[in-house]
Amino acid sequence: MTEVLKSQTNNPAKKVALEEVVREYNDDEVALLAENYWDLYYYLCQIDDRMLNHKVWLTMERDKFQKILQQFELHEPINFEHWEMLATKLIWEDVPVDERIVRLIVEHEKDIVSEVLNRLTYSYHVDDKWLAYCKMQETAVMAWMKVQLRINSSQLRLILDTFDPTSEMVGQSDTSVWMCLLNAYVDTGIALEYCTFLFVLSYVISRNKEAFELYRRSFLPIYEATAADAIDEYWSKIGPYCPKPLLGLEWDKCDMLRKGFVERVFYEDRGVKVAKQFTTKSSLNKKLYKMLRKKYNE
Repeated sequence: MTEVLKSQTNNPAKKVALEEVVREYNDDEVALLAENYWDLYYYLCQIDDRMLNHKVWLTMERDKFQKILQQFELHEPINFEHWEMLATKLIWEDVPVDERIVRLIVEHEKDIVSEVLNRLTYSYHVDDKWLAYCKMQETAVMAWMKVQLRINSSQLRLILDTFDPTSEMVGQSDTSVWMCLLNAYVDTGIALEYCTFLFVLSYVISRNKEAFELYRRSFLPIYEATAADAIDEYWSKIGPYCPKPLLGLEWDKCDMLRKGFVERVFYEDRGVKVAKQFTTKSSLNKKLYKMLRKKYNE
């Protein structure tokens, strides 16, 4: 091969014949061509999309890879088979992409959501177009969440943006999907948004012990924000799950939360003792315990 190239690359009369020969090369031969005769390789990629079916360009340095990627977008080679390799390259090397290439990838490679969420594990940057795609793939995000023990702030952000906790899909989901949220790293700036999500979620999914743990995790931050008059932004989502206040007592949202706790514990038959260590605030626990005893007629 090398001899053929040396003797013919600068011979215009034989260029057409050379192109036909090169088109039949295997991956190793194309790799040698790209390494030693880049200009010719790039020229062939421009005029013949069959060259793009060889995976050599997927391992090239960033600048050359992006040049070939442009040709890939233009030609969309019919017999290309290395979609997983291409997706991995684009996501893990954070190569800028347009919506067209994202559509091409997701038509052929079905595990994009896991790739994106796994990259976020390391808090690496991910192109917004990949994130936007993931936010439309609720089932795939749930499948990923179900096998996670913990999540970081970047993954949590995507999850909060993806799901409406009041949706039918969420309501019918397995509670095990949401347990990773109990081991989430939560940035201060989204703490109340996170707790509101858990609070609502705990009422929508099956009312089992896992759901109650989500409720427990959310209760104190919401209660303290309510006491500090800092809950207005989220109360429209929380309020519907609390008992309606007596006329004239609409202002006492803390009382609504306490009564909501009592109703929930009584409805789920969790017993009075659950209040004793429900939060890390002993004074609040005492109030809840006293209200529960009254509810249970103890």
